[in-house]
Parts: sequence; C-alpha cells; structure tokens
Amino acid sequence: MNVEGHNCQAALNLVGYQRSGQHGVANWLMANLLSPSVFLNNLGTMGADELWYVNEKRVADVPNKDPVVVVRGLEGCYKRPANSEYPSLFIVRDIKNHMASIIKHLRFFPQWPEFFRIWEEYAQLLDGHIFDGMGQFVPISFPHWFLSSDYRKETFTTIEGFLPAYPLKYTDAGRDDMMASGGGSSFDLENYRGRASQMAVLSRYKDVSLPEIPSHLLELNERLFGDIYENN
Repeated sequence: MNVEGHNCQAALNLVGYQRSGQHGVANWLMANLLSPSVFLNNLGTMGADELWYVNEKRVADVPNKDPVVVVRGLEGCYKRPANSEYPSLFIVRDIKNHMASIIKHLRFFPQWPEFFRIWEEYAQLLDGHIFDGMGQFVPISFPHWFLSSDYRKETFTTIEGFLPAYPLKYTDAGRDDMMASGGGSSFDLENYRGRASQMAVLSRYKDVSLPEIPSHLLELNERLFGDIYENN
C-alpha cells in the first residue's frame, strides 16, 4: 500500500487533539515496532471533505528502503479518521490538564465550545461509546498510560492484534523520550529529554486559571479520570 508517499505493508492512525500527549505515546509506540517504521507528525485535514495534507514530517528509524509500518499522527481530528482502512489509536487526556497545556503552550487558543465538543467525542470513546461506521480502534487514556506499566502493556497487546503479521516486542524504552516536534517540555521550560516520566503532566491544571467547563463534561471527566487527581 502507499501511505502519504511511503510504500509500506501496514499503517496505524495515532489520533489526538493538540496537547493530548500523543507525542509521548508516539515515541513509546515507535520503540515497540521492530520493523522499519516511519512516523508522520501532525497530519491534518482540509475542509469538510477531510482531505489529508502533511505540514510537517518527523521521520524515525527509516532505512534506505521503504518502511514496513507507517504511523500517521493526526491532530485535531475526530471520528472520521477511524473510518479509514487503518486501525486508529485515539489519545484522550483528562480535560483539566489538557486545557492547561493548551493555555500554556498554544499561541492561539481554540474556541472553547469547539474544543469541548471534540473532547467529549474522544472521551465517549474511552467511556465505551462506538460511533456508527467506525473501523478498528482503541482509545488510550493518556494519564493512565503515563502512570501505569500494566496499562501500557495492555495497550501494547491490543496494538499487537492490529499488526499480527509484523514483529513487535514490548518495551518501555521510548517512554522517557520526547519528540522534537512535540514540544513536550514547553510547559515549564525545563529539558526532560530522557526523563519524560518526570514531567508533571497530571498537575498542570494547578498552575493556570481555566475557563468554565460545562458540568456534564466535568462529570464525564471525573468518571474517567477522577482517580488521577487524588495524588496530583
């Protein structure tokens, strides 16, 4: 198959709204792919027809031949990418820390009602809801992925099922790496390269003033992520 100009044998979508933690998951995922692979960062969509474009590429572990697996990083997309022929991994971050990271990092804030709508659709996937017409997908709770090696192992097992014909080997080797394209240490301006697990990604919300969050989203957030706030 040809994916974004790369001849390959398999592909995955890595879907996450900006600042959802998808670059951390991407590093970890790439470390688990033993086959030659490439990560395309920040694929987006144009207009109502969802035409794909690439505005930045981040290549990892690419040999002088075509990669076996292509991982497509999709930011700010929702639902539609899961309809594709490729399995999709949806990264979902708790709403308080997600908003805090957006406020601290992005030059232009989103329209919050639009963000709330998209976040809710992502969170509903994590809550067990399946939209009509969706292909293979798995929702990933970024906070629980960050905290729990058991959760990461469970996620890896699901990804293995998406790529049964290709060699994978479970490792946490990529968890402490940060992609240059991700800006992962931008919150407190400290360099966490090689020690990303030390970033305070679960308590960002304490350092900023958040806009009012709709009560039904706070209830959904508490149901999905309430446990992470107990010690953060």
